[in-house]
Amino acid sequence: YLGGFEEYHESRKTKDRRLATDEAKCDQEASRKLHTEDKLLLETKLARLNSELSMMTKDDPNYQDIEKEFFEIARRLRGNTKS
Repeated sequence: YLGGFEEYHESRKTKDRRLATDEAKCDQEASRKLHTEDKLLLETKLARLNSELSMMTKDDPNYQDIEKEFFEIARRLRGNTKS
């Protein structure tokens, strides 16, 4: 290394800070991706439940359970996480 110890030490600290920042950005992107995957899963489940409900009558014994699950998922997708 062509500088003194202080220059070397400062360059190492700067490099470590950059690595920590890059790692934090990767963690944020992974978290966002997971959120996107969860949203896609919920939307798919909502579509399936909607399809099931459209083929049932309200007198069907499972109708209310499926309808309840449908509304819970719809609420989660809107961001109201009161469960």
